[in-house]
Amino acid sequence: PGFRFAGSRPHQCRTSGPNRLFLTARPHIALLRPAKQKLPLEKRLACFTIDDPDVVLLGRETIFRNGEIVGWLTSGGWGYTVQKNIGYGYVRNPDGVDSGFLNSGKYELEVATARHSCTLHMVPLYDPKMERVRK
Repeated sequence: PGFRFAGSRPHQCRTSGPNRLFLTARPHIALLRPAKQKLPLEKRLACFTIDDPDVVLLGRETIFRNGEIVGWLTSGGWGYTVQKNIGYGYVRNPDGVDSGFLNSGKYELEVATARHSCTLHMVPLYDPKMERVRK
């Protein structure tokens, strides 16, 4: 069994005034939990670009993967360095989102009730190999 600090009453788990910490022989709640299982991530942040300069990404645009809604953009705007519209959003899937899931789909963004094909990027858009930073 683990020990924890308690207040003036044995069932409290807090400090009570200066120098008033007591050890109790009750097991800590974390020791009673089963071991954490490694579950797949249900969402992943992804970067999307649209080549058409007339389409404006602002955020909250719906992300479609193979015709099904998988999330929405959290932010968007024009990337002056890459000369494209850039949007960041979470791709969600209850069965898990891994690299295979992300790379196997065809993505579209719904902007002002019209769907536009887009490109998924999982690496930085500008200087992904950090060559310019290391100069």
